[in-house]
Amino acid sequence: MAQANIPATRKPRAARDLWLLCLSWFLWRMGSAQIVFLQPVYLRLLGAEPVQIGIALAVQGAASLISLLPGGYLSDRFPRKTILLMSWSVGAAGIWAMAGAGSVPMLVAAMALWGTSGFGNPATSHYVAELDLDRPAWSFALLTASTQFGTMISPAIGAYLAQAYSPRVAYMVSAGFCTVSTLVLFAIGPQSAGGRRSFRDAFRPLLRDPLLAAMALPLLVAYSSAALAESFASNFLRDVAALNLAAIGRMGSIWALGAAVISLAAGRLTRRRSRLAGALAGCFGLTSLGLAVMIALPGRMLPVGLAAILFGVAFFFRGADLSGRALINAHLAQSLKRESMGVGFGLANTLLAVAQVIAPPLAGWLYAGSPSWPFAVSLVALPLAGGVLVWQVRQGGGQASAQ
Repeated sequence: MAQANIPATRKPRAARDLWLLCLSWFLWRMGSAQIVFLQPVYLRLLGAEPVQIGIALAVQGAASLISLLPGGYLSDRFPRKTILLMSWSVGAAGIWAMAGAGSVPMLVAAMALWGTSGFGNPATSHYVAELDLDRPAWSFALLTASTQFGTMISPAIGAYLAQAYSPRVAYMVSAGFCTVSTLVLFAIGPQSAGGRRSFRDAFRPLLRDPLLAAMALPLLVAYSSAALAESFASNFLRDVAALNLAAIGRMGSIWALGAAVISLAAGRLTRRRSRLAGALAGCFGLTSLGLAVMIALPGRMLPVGLAAILFGVAFFFRGADLSGRALINAHLAQSLKRESMGVGFGLANTLLAVAQVIAPPLAGWLYAGSPSWPFAVSLVALPLAGGVLVWQVRQGGGQASAQ
């Protein structure tokens, strides 16, 4: 889809809305990322075994999964600002519920409520794409960087609060940030929807779209590979690297810093589709390098300080995975038909959610065999799927669907 010419009077408002959306996401991640890295450890402290932890994380992913396709449809049919406000409100309520949870079943139920707020994710991508800014790749990269700058310090804050006080305090502070994030969304400009098709009519042509048909399988494999490594990263750092909660939080911050820095660098290099493919290849390469370092470190007779630095380098490189997702969104924004862009983003987000449902139980089973196995499987599968995606972007896949 070619970018539309924007009247000069609309550009300042579009830029303002983008920055406000970035601010909201920054605040949201300042809150939510305080607990994301704590959840596997907190579930373990409450008595859950590795496979049970994987199932609990999968429940949250499943709740998000069932909300994404309807969320994409709503994004095409109803004002997107309204969808975003509804999603943020549900998510904040879920985190407040987590703050009151005192057992594994209660925490899992609150996690499921939080997961249902995922119906706002397609609307977020659709909102950014419809701002019609000159560089969609840069816009998506800026949004990713904003979320990760919020993530950069919040895991350390959450880990400190959980260790110094209690996990409940960390969840309450998280909920407060997410509530403020919701209030910021009231300031963004409205964005009307153009579609009025039925749910079935909205998805029927999309399922025959050559772009999504070609990208679906490699996207699912790439997302699943990344989720394998993400699901038990905090447990790996505790069980194998013998890091405490504060150190685990710092690793999460380094991961977010890597995602933010790499996203901004990649966004600056992607004026042309060929450069988009090159930047995407670089993201997959850096992620794979980070996985390789994590696998190689355990068992090495290294000074504690040097081992911590190398783990930090590995997590910095692994942040490139999130940067790659932003570039894929930019590719979809340039290629999907405008009238079905919401359901297109909904389908892409559904593939990510499917990966987050199927990968954690598999990661738990692999981790029970050996802590390094989830990372080894990810290291094999991710470059293969990433190579296919890079080839598709370089070939300009989706041009037909953009016509």
